[in-house]
Amino acid sequence: ATETKSACADWLMRCNFDRHNQRLGRGGFGITYLAREKRSNQHFAIKTLDPSKQDEPDFAHQQQKFLNEALRLARCQHPNIVSVRELVLHEGLPGMVMDYIVGEDLKAYISRRVLSEDEALQIIRQVGDALTCVHQSGLLHRDVKPDNIMLRQGSRTPVLIDFGLAREFDLGQIRSMTNSRTEGFAPIEQYKKKGEPGYAEPGCYTDVYALAATLYMMLTQQIPFPAIFRQDAKIALPPPQQFNSQISAKVNDAIVKGMALLAQDRPKSVEEWLKLLLKSPSKTFSFEVITVNTYGKEIDRKRRQAEYYTENLGSGIGLDMVSIPAGTFLMGSPDGEGDDDERPQHSVTVA
Repeated sequence: ATETKSACADWLMRCNFDRHNQRLGRGGFGITYLAREKRSNQHFAIKTLDPSKQDEPDFAHQQQKFLNEALRLARCQHPNIVSVRELVLHEGLPGMVMDYIVGEDLKAYISRRVLSEDEALQIIRQVGDALTCVHQSGLLHRDVKPDNIMLRQGSRTPVLIDFGLAREFDLGQIRSMTNSRTEGFAPIEQYKKKGEPGYAEPGCYTDVYALAATLYMMLTQQIPFPAIFRQDAKIALPPPQQFNSQISAKVNDAIVKGMALLAQDRPKSVEEWLKLLLKSPSKTFSFEVITVNTYGKEIDRKRRQAEYYTENLGSGIGLDMVSIPAGTFLMGSPDGEGDDDERPQHSVTVA
């Protein structure tokens, strides 16, 4: 505790920090303020627990959860996740010192126009990669939406922010989930209590729903029907193609799959959903396989075919990837042949 207070004092000596005049936002159980480091003149965002919660009987527990989540988030080093620089204690409240992202949020950006499919997929792919990193660190974001995705000024690189609803999770085990949610982006399990129809323990598929809903809005400028409304009214999700005929069938189907009402019907991970979204139909190409002996003389020649896929990277750029069939292959050169970096010869299994 002494070290934490000392770190806080050192931080405050280096920063201009006015909690009342420099508040950036409030949501969930946190408040975010703006701070400026005198030495570098660089701005940072400091997020603390809401002071109004200090009188609540479970404040100490909330404080410990905040610190645990901040430590986990600090380990999520990813270019598309807001960076946590350090943890401080200010006026008895723990705080996260984070990078201040200069730019605008995705909600403001898409309010001016419907994005092309290429541009939207480029953003979603990067946010999806960030969410995968979050999940691998044992966290769920639980509030993915255009408001919580910042686009850096100039490059428009997306950065996932506001982990105020983030919670720890283990596969098959729920830990301290709350009923906080955003209408249109929250899946049915965020509305339900255990035992109620539609209830599921929150998992990676919870963030898959919100990410798919975000893409829905990016391509249509429409907020999707809330999950609870869809369940109560027993209506299907209007497919995004209904609002934008330029959306491809593949992307339309991936969005609908990611926003399946029941958790069990959605992809189980962001990676699985991105494969549905980004994978192109396979094509084939022909090539020749030539076998030579140790003297370099051709001893066999066969014509073969292979499948390949083109992954859409956005901005008109595609990456061709050859499909390798499952099996065990011998790689490298045997002793007495080739260069040193080609040995030892070994088997590689592709599942």
